[in-house]
Amino acid sequence: MTNGKPVVLQLCLTLDTGGLERVVVNLANELARMNAVESHICSLGNTKGDVIPSCIHADVRWTELGGRTYFTAWNALKLARLVRREGVDLIHAHGTQPLVYALTASLLGHVRVVATKHNSYEDLDFFKRRRVFNKLAERRVSTFTGVADQATEMLQQVFPNAAARCTTLVNGTELQDKQGIRAESPAHRDSFVFATVCRLAPEKDIATLVKAFARVHAVHEKAELWIIGDGAERDMLVQLSAELGIKNNVRFWGFRGRVEQILNGADVYVNSSWTEGISVSILEAMGAGLPIVATAVGGTPTIVKEGQNGLLVAPRNPAALGEALASMLQNAARCVQMGENSRAQVQHHWSLRRMAERYLELYNHALKGEDRVKRSSSQSSLPRSGAIRRT
Repeated sequence: MTNGKPVVLQLCLTLDTGGLERVVVNLANELARMNAVESHICSLGNTKGDVIPSCIHADVRWTELGGRTYFTAWNALKLARLVRREGVDLIHAHGTQPLVYALTASLLGHVRVVATKHNSYEDLDFFKRRRVFNKLAERRVSTFTGVADQATEMLQQVFPNAAARCTTLVNGTELQDKQGIRAESPAHRDSFVFATVCRLAPEKDIATLVKAFARVHAVHEKAELWIIGDGAERDMLVQLSAELGIKNNVRFWGFRGRVEQILNGADVYVNSSWTEGISVSILEAMGAGLPIVATAVGGTPTIVKEGQNGLLVAPRNPAALGEALASMLQNAARCVQMGENSRAQVQHHWSLRRMAERYLELYNHALKGEDRVKRSSSQSSLPRSGAIRRT
């Protein structure tokens, strides 16, 4: 402990742009603001961008080990040294590889572990193939959390002896102030804007969104599609927009930090993924007071309620998605009401503070046996590893 507060380390692969990475930083920041723990972040690899790191709170320490993101003994040793040097009491592992590292550090440094699965697709093969680590996880992880029920069920299947310690904890997001809520009806604007925020990766299926938007644009020429993010599929999507004759109505914003400033100019938020856990971007759009059109995959139906704050459609179906987009455009009053409902749901159920409080409960539960943990009196003399960065 430091100053009487437990030291909690959020462990992830990198802090490059993504929903998981934003959750890690937002959670660490909120815990620091609550003054409940000494809040640290450790990324195992090399972060290339500065969009997410620039959001780290001044009271949160960020350490980047700069090694391989897949497991290596050297990086595991560096993490163990960091844990001992900083007096870390608990590691919160975000993802499969971070969990492997956290388990190793827990053996070398007698540190507690909480683990979170942020998606609803199968990525736990490592623990299926390596029974030693599987059993270690069942013994050493205090609580497994899934951001959606599907993720939690996968954890229970892979770690059956710890099934009772698996729980669902939905991500949270910040509410935007009144300036970030749309007070103006879309009917009084020259254009109607659909927006999405994501990595331009295959699982996000933005091609289906572009095709769906082309159907809307054929009837509503002033409609616009804003794509906020970047990735391997950008060139393909730009070409597809040109082939469909809508390139002048599709705007590629690239990566952005505070996307709420852009979302404030949108009328509807769209998610076209064929797999999701709980989309942080959907929650952020809801916090900004936007109605949602999304595919009914993963944990999305948990936060998007059909007819209340948005519409749900089947994945990989441009016709169904286009019909849902058009229905939003054609009913401005309903659109505005759904946006208000979105924000109210975040306020009551999925705020960032609520998420941080729930994780803090899990941390405290894990640390109940802290008096039995013995620490080395020489931890302060250990050599430093990795580059400590502050923002």
